[in-house]
Amino acid sequence: MDDILEKIEKVDYYIRWLSRNLSPGKWKSNTLGFSLEFEKISEYVPGDDIRGINWKASSRSDRTLKNDYLSTKNINVFLVVDNSKSMMFGSKSRTKNYISAEVAAVIAYSANKFGDNVGLITWPNFEYVQPKNRDDYFLFIAEKILEEKETDPYSLKEVFDNIPRTRSLIFILSDFWDIDLSQLNLFLNIHDIVPIIIEDRMELELPEDVFFVKLRDLESKKCTTSLLGRDLREYKQKVEKERLKILSYFEKKNLSYGQIKENYLPEEITDIFLERKHYV
Repeated sequence: MDDILEKIEKVDYYIRWLSRNLSPGKWKSNTLGFSLEFEKISEYVPGDDIRGINWKASSRSDRTLKNDYLSTKNINVFLVVDNSKSMMFGSKSRTKNYISAEVAAVIAYSANKFGDNVGLITWPNFEYVQPKNRDDYFLFIAEKILEEKETDPYSLKEVFDNIPRTRSLIFILSDFWDIDLSQLNLFLNIHDIVPIIIEDRMELELPEDVFFVKLRDLESKKCTTSLLGRDLREYKQKVEKERLKILSYFEKKNLSYGQIKENYLPEEITDIFLERKHYV
């Protein structure tokens, strides 16, 4: 969990920096808590947050004045996280599953700071965690993602059937291998869906040399030994074709999406959250 806590520390600093330095309207996000869009100046009433007092305006008046910011109801954020066998692959020290746990923790922490509720659904090994707003929830969510469990497999449609019909902001964290994306079509007009593609460089940057390699299918657990050369180039072409197919679907459906590799910056995840929060 040390890597996750390190990411959260950076995000916490970033959010505090945003609250101090952003000009009004950077994100037209009507948030509860500290908002980023100024509305008007009004008279301070005992019981109001003293941090909102506009001392400069008050000094020119016989009244105590405060800044008002736009506010609205909190939103529900759902993290739909792929825990299939392919997510257990990693060419370095961290698997795609671990990276998805990091990203989920960053989103959960960011949502908490803006007063939003965060829930978790894992699939195809299904588990549902009720949306909550709690300071330590980001760690709980990361731990749930990293748990190894086997259940009857759920499809992506069955996962979304478990999400309330009230409009929510939904992040899908997955490598998107062998997923029927057409199952999302029924839900695109209900929720704001943001796919986050978790990538490993070895899946996209395979070497060109000819060599023997032992391959293990993480889904079936079968091993094969192959002489790679032309076959490797054909495999790379297949991978690239599948990736283009996935991106084409996202763009055709006008979905904002992210592509995350091991060296991602956690602040970028917070930016994605803030940009999409406005549309819910």
